[in-house]
Amino acid sequence: MMFLLSEEHKSHLSVLLNQPPQLLQDFCRLALELLKRGHNLKLYSAAAQKLAVEVQVIQLAVEGLVQLLVKSRQHKLSGSDFRDVALASGFNEELESVLTEFYESNKETVDLALGTLAPSLPHYHNLEWRFDVQIASKALVKETIPTLTMKLGLEERPQLEDNPVRESLLLQTDPNNLKHIIQKLDEALVEASSQHSRRLQRIFK
Repeated sequence: MMFLLSEEHKSHLSVLLNQPPQLLQDFCRLALELLKRGHNLKLYSAAAQKLAVEVQVIQLAVEGLVQLLVKSRQHKLSGSDFRDVALASGFNEELESVLTEFYESNKETVDLALGTLAPSLPHYHNLEWRFDVQIASKALVKETIPTLTMKLGLEERPQLEDNPVRESLLLQTDPNNLKHIIQKLDEALVEASSQHSRRLQRIFK
């Protein structure tokens, strides 16, 4: 199924439209590097100096190429359909040929990245909890052992039209360990809202 790029997406790719094929091939390699290992800011800086543009322009162009690959795989475009999208996005026939060859050669890499970043995983449904404190035992007359027991409900929907599959997990921990878990979850939320994470979310959405 064909699709058209947004004006913002086209603007990110515009720096590539009048470049020689060899330079576009270099950008394709940077896009592949982003898919496999993340941003290579050192190479972005070198490319920015060569083209006399800001580093951000290079980074957005690389992300734009990755987003083009991802959307094309999500729409299951054939090589000829991808060619039409590239031409409609402003690339001439010579540059389109470079992009189409790159697309055809890296379908498996893009599919693997999509599968890794968007796995089907259970998510939160509900939570029941109880707080207990043991204040004595036969061995120790005076002791305090607080315990938190939780029943975590999870829900998974393999396909949008399927009924959800639900399961429950029984968890038990002490306050210190719970505090550590909360700290790690807070750190994960901060990382998820970082600039790098937001860029990846924008590319793969």
